[in-house]
Amino acid sequence: MTDKTPVRFVNYSGMSMASHRYRTLMPAQLLDGIGYDVKICNAEDEARAGVYIFSKHFNPKQEYMFAKKLKDPDFVAGNVTSVIAGEEPTGNVIIFDICDNHFDNKNFADYYKGMVELADIVLVSTYRMAEVVKDNCDVSDKNLTVIEDSYEFPEREPRFNWEQKEVENVLWYGHPTNIKHLQRVWNDVGGYNLMIITKDGVKLDVDGKPFPVVPYSIDSLLWGFAQCDVTIIPNEGDRSVKGANRLIESVRQGVFVVAEPMPAYDEFKEWMYIGDIKEGLEWCKQNKVEMQGRIKEAQKYIAKTYSPAVTADQWSQLIEEAISIRNTSNRQKEKEKIASGKVEPMTV
Repeated sequence: MTDKTPVRFVNYSGMSMASHRYRTLMPAQLLDGIGYDVKICNAEDEARAGVYIFSKHFNPKQEYMFAKKLKDPDFVAGNVTSVIAGEEPTGNVIIFDICDNHFDNKNFADYYKGMVELADIVLVSTYRMAEVVKDNCDVSDKNLTVIEDSYEFPEREPRFNWEQKEVENVLWYGHPTNIKHLQRVWNDVGGYNLMIITKDGVKLDVDGKPFPVVPYSIDSLLWGFAQCDVTIIPNEGDRSVKGANRLIESVRQGVFVVAEPMPAYDEFKEWMYIGDIKEGLEWCKQNKVEMQGRIKEAQKYIAKTYSPAVTADQWSQLIEEAISIRNTSNRQKEKEKIASGKVEPMTV
């Protein structure tokens, strides 16, 4: 990779958010490893002509204003240091990355639609999310691209020879906004040892008594996987635009998954139990002889399909396309200047 076009991830979230790691940190590391000039920045930190990826949108007003400035030729020509110095051409390419459906959120809907309109490329984390974008925005003249997340953690062997182990310990982990789905199936996990891992500070009462919650961290999550037999993932079903991260990371850690159906889980039906949570846990108890083999087969599929190497290639193709858009735009601008008589054509 010889092109040194700056690639900037504009992001206000942090390491404690899994989606920050999946959609910003890990792609940035992969692209940096290939040789791109990559940085993670806030809007006010950076002003170089290049490729800007807006992801995890915690400061929508400031991000939108910055994106508009990046598309303003007068702002770029007057404020971008490298352009003023004549080191590189003007022009920015904006990639708007969407992994959450906030089109029906009054605090984000206008921002999402405005950014889709500004963006040269709209990037989404799942095919279901791509459908939602099409339902809410005119993307007929946009490049709508899907890049799913790679796995994050090293693979571990299935924890048990299931012929000699009872299914007793159940793990639920996730963002506090998903606890409502766990509460909906609460009675289905009666009789099991349930571990809940979620954001620090979350309080959960059951029958008027506090239920213990393990504060989320990467270390506590990996520890939780090592203690549990099954991960349960109740969810919002067909409406869900989320990827299969929780299922993938569980399987990578050697833990069987019982999950309610949602679009991203369809490809895993051959190995994991995708259906009713109560029935799935009962299936595990009755069919535990199959669980180790199913985990291993799913691990093979995930290693082939969701590896960082696969994701790195997809991100590299995306950045190359963005650079091509930028170069084409710059050539067109030069032609327009020459045609207007403002710039003399270069002679060799």
